[in-house]
Amino acid sequence: MMIQMAYIINKKAGFTLVELIVIIVIIGLLAAMALPKLGVLTDEERKVINALQTSTQQSRNECRTSANGAGKNGDTFCGGTAASDNYGGNSS
Repeated sequence: MMIQMAYIINKKAGFTLVELIVIIVIIGLLAAMALPKLGVLTDEERKVINALQTSTQQSRNECRTSANGAGKNGDTFCGGTAASDNYGGNSS
């Protein structure tokens, strides 16, 4: 009876080094197959992103025009600052 209890107390639960290495290799292989497909944007996706950015910029410009006409600072009132907006010019 004492031997059985000593065996149960000393028995350690967990994974062996070989099992952990196998799991890491499997996860690495899955990641190597998935990442290239996730990183490539198609032409359609680029067009959609450009359209959204253009729409956002147009909305911000309209907001600034309205805010400036009402005597408010359009940069801070419309959720942006002139320094943080890069219009393709010099960002300094």
